Amino acid sequence: MTERAVNEDTPTLENVRAAMDRGELFVEYQPIVSLVTQRCVGAEALVRWLRGGTIWPASRFVALIENTPLSGRLTYWVIDTIAPDTSITSMPPDPSASITASFAFVGDDGSGTGVTAFECSIDGGPFLACTSPHTLTDLADGTHTFAVRAVDAAGHTDATPAMFTLMGM
Repeated sequence: MTERAVNEDTPTLENVRAAMDRGELFVEYQPIVSLVTQRCVGAEALVRWLRGGTIWPASRFVALIENTPLSGRLTYWVIDTIAPDTSITSMPPDPSASITASFAFVGDDGSGTGVTAFECSIDGGPFLACTSPHTLTDLADGTHTFAVRAVDAAGHTDATPAMFTLMGM
């Protein structure tokens, strides 16, 4: 094996730090299934590194960063790859004859960086920045669907927005 090949296959602490800075690390989730119930009871986060067109498992680089500040940085990064969750906490009565509808909502980012923003959509339109509470006005007769999603400080967006369908009278 040439010196170049050895160096390419043996990352340094600086290589791992640079990979984190460049966004080359990613997480895959492996489901944990109960043998008794045959149901998913959790997931294991598996860190991967896309390095030079090859996907490296954590075993190729995590031992290198153990007991360094980079280990803590990687741990918090993995925790924060989880997108926030959004819940609607207050909604208008349904059905309603009103042309306005007010919604209150919250977001939960677990132990991530925290929810910093919300985006709202009405009737499948684009998601736009909004705050809680949010009031829709001048609603036409008919059915309307309100959706809201949380965004955390790392820029992760809830992939399953909270939704409420309002039936007009």
